[in-house]
Amino acid sequence: MRGCPHRCTYCNNVRLISMFGNNHIRFKGVDKSIEEIEQALALHPYNGVWISDDDFFLRSKSVIEDYVEKYKSRIGLPLGMQVSANNYTNEKLEILMDAGLIGIMLGVQSRSQRIMNEVFDRKVSVARARKVVNEIKAYQNGDDLRLILDFIIDNPYENENDIIQTYKFICDLPDKPTVIKMFSLAFYPGTPLYDKAVKDGYITPFNEESLRYFFRNTLTFQRNYVTFLLLVIKYLHRKGLRSKIPAFILDLLVSRPVIFVMRIFPKSLWVYLSHFRRGA
Repeated sequence: MRGCPHRCTYCNNVRLISMFGNNHIRFKGVDKSIEEIEQALALHPYNGVWISDDDFFLRSKSVIEDYVEKYKSRIGLPLGMQVSANNYTNEKLEILMDAGLIGIMLGVQSRSQRIMNEVFDRKVSVARARKVVNEIKAYQNGDDLRLILDFIIDNPYENENDIIQTYKFICDLPDKPTVIKMFSLAFYPGTPLYDKAVKDGYITPFNEESLRYFFRNTLTFQRNYVTFLLLVIKYLHRKGLRSKIPAFILDLLVSRPVIFVMRIFPKSLWVYLSHFRRGA
């Protein structure tokens, strides 16, 4: 598939829409898709297939059933894909699990509805994302189905409360097989969020050096304790340790007294620690 149902302000897709005037979504036929996978497998001994459509579940149930039937008979390898919470259904998930679906990626981005609406213009409610995550969890049994959740951090437009909402969302997630992915917000030239960040003085107009700078591994805009805490909880989650920490301690870490004390420490400390934690 080419195209995406969303028009997120940070994504290159919204730039393409501005260039061509419409949000065209083009689907590749089932037979053509299977054919191309077969050609790739003839050249390389892959042990699985990942479909990078922005939302595979945009397809109808009948198309997915056709795909599954042909994929099982002609490919038969473990399968992974990306979906959007808006178009997710348990029925479609069950059909794909019959084809060997073992990985499903869902973009949560932020648990703050304010950020989703006012900054990202991403038309997905946080309540809907939470509901879908809970529904997928019911299908997880050991490592049979991995749920991969994407989050965007180090966003200069977030306040502490926005970040804490995302932190608490992650704290409620089960450890493995759920996988947490965190990406620093990048401002791509030509996108609405890039224009806004230039206007607001967060970044300077595009040049090659500054673009490389956006692909960073340390905190740049949110050099604070609560953003560092997001990296810590991701680390604990990956190690299977998050569930071993009592809920009251996780809540205590983002309590007003603790945050007040942590503000005493210099921003450079959180930058240094975030670099260490990301490399862990």
